[in-house]
Amino acid sequence: MPTIEIPPSQWTSFLDDLSRTHVDEPVSVDILREDIGAQTEIHHLPLGGIGADLKGPSASIAISAGPGPGESISHVIADPTALRLLRADSGEDEVLEIEAADRSRTLVYFEGGAWPTEPARSA
Repeated sequence: MPTIEIPPSQWTSFLDDLSRTHVDEPVSVDILREDIGAQTEIHHLPLGGIGADLKGPSASIAISAGPGPGESISHVIADPTALRLLRADSGEDEVLEIEAADRSRTLVYFEGGAWPTEPARSA
């Protein structure tokens, strides 16, 4: 499985493209920190988007997911230092890793596929 390191100069456009590709697909997000271990922040919710705000003194990357407006969960990574994408041998995106200055890592798992449609009602 190849891992692609994304240069900081490409973070904004890369995350915009990645968001368009995976919008509304189910994702899970884990945060890994030395002081708390692994914590699940988002579990199997439709991706709203992933964006970078790299202007100003404090850069950040924000992830949002949820079933709809007003029901989304957001997670913000302050001071990101590295962005990596793990792809399956088939070329499908599997995991986005965001490393921060505090040495924490945020893992976004792309769970693939569209949400099932509502079952057809019999007449």
